[in-house]
Amino acid sequence: MTPVLLISRPFAAAERFGKAVMAALDEDVPIVISPAFEVVPLDVASVPAHSQVIFTSANGVEQAARLGLPHGTAWCVGDKTAAAARDIGFDAISAGGSADDLVELLKERRPQGALLHVAGVHTRGDIRARLNSAGVNCISLTAYDQRLLQPNTAVIAAARGTNPIVAPVFSPRSAHILGGLDWTPPVHAIAISHQVADCVTDLGCDTVVTAQHPSEGAMIDATTATLRTILDR
Repeated sequence: MTPVLLISRPFAAAERFGKAVMAALDEDVPIVISPAFEVVPLDVASVPAHSQVIFTSANGVEQAARLGLPHGTAWCVGDKTAAAARDIGFDAISAGGSADDLVELLKERRPQGALLHVAGVHTRGDIRARLNSAGVNCISLTAYDQRLLQPNTAVIAAARGTNPIVAPVFSPRSAHILGGLDWTPPVHAIAISHQVADCVTDLGCDTVVTAQHPSEGAMIDATTATLRTILDR
């Protein structure tokens, strides 16, 4: 039976991810896009004094551009975020993986001055607290909110269908799409990290696969492999 690829990222990112998976799969399957949340910029009265910045997502990079933060060194969670930071003029350094990787890199390098984490209302990894406890000065700027969205009509239809669902999940917050409906078909989740895997397991997914690395490339590989397994049955 043909699986359905359910992507809960914002539309632009979801479309790029879907195209990458189809290219790797070398076969088309139905794609349903239903963003789990929307990014809403917040009013910022003032930006704290800082010497360098921390970005844990491309959303933070977008807000830095909106707020006109001066360009300099940006410590980034992964390669994609670093690329986005470079595109707007930062000298970006990638930790190449997760929040844990970023914290360890900063503890090792110990940059001087205050580090400004441009973050959303909902954050992961306790980066500021962990860095400060390790003697690395970190302050945070809450520049945006991630407001949950309800499943759209396409997801509701898929939940009532019979085709297996393959759902890559990039954050605990985006997992709520899977928990908001009663699914008739089996749901196979692809988690970007063990933390996300714990979230989707609690939602009753039939199978949960954790990507080998917390990166988009690893998510594409794991999603493609799961789709191929279902197609080959």
